[in-house]
Amino acid sequence: MVIIVGLAGNDLTKFPKQLHDVGLTDKVEISSPIVNDSDLWAAGPGIAFGLYPKLWNYTGAHNTAKSKTFAENYQKKFGAPPEVEGWQDWFGTTAILTAIKETGSTDSAKLVAFLEQHKFAGYKEMPIYFRSWDHQLLQPTLVAQVKKKIVDKYDYFDIVAQFPQDEGKLDAFYGSKEDIGCKMGAL
Repeated sequence: MVIIVGLAGNDLTKFPKQLHDVGLTDKVEISSPIVNDSDLWAAGPGIAFGLYPKLWNYTGAHNTAKSKTFAENYQKKFGAPPEVEGWQDWFGTTAILTAIKETGSTDSAKLVAFLEQHKFAGYKEMPIYFRSWDHQLLQPTLVAQVKKKIVDKYDYFDIVAQFPQDEGKLDAFYGSKEDIGCKMGAL
């Protein structure tokens, strides 16, 4: 049996504890639409379990040289590896700084126009980019399995897959404008 939960943050931390308390840790699998490292780090080894989509993980063969360098520098500075949010913040800041540098401007219309057409290479195994009609960042998603035996207080996940695996399928992976039903105009 698999339980899909729409929980995040403290609620996602507490739910595996509750399942553990009633003896279901090894009897069910859990997942959620997304997981952040701190959600399960707070649950702790022996409590955390499940299979989750994840946007980035500081360990694993999926990491590029650029992302590995970011993780190493982060760990040196802060004494702990970066969470997925750390990678997202780093990439987001880098994207804006790249747009400012390339356009020579801080004009928001120029920055948006740049970001809508630029592909960022080296952050993941395929170039990632912002879709023009809703500004969604299109990037591959990892499938992360919580390790059966956690021996490091930060290394909770084995990356078991990545989707899509083909750059040409990235747009379809996130759904078309018709699939999504977005009617808002881009800013």
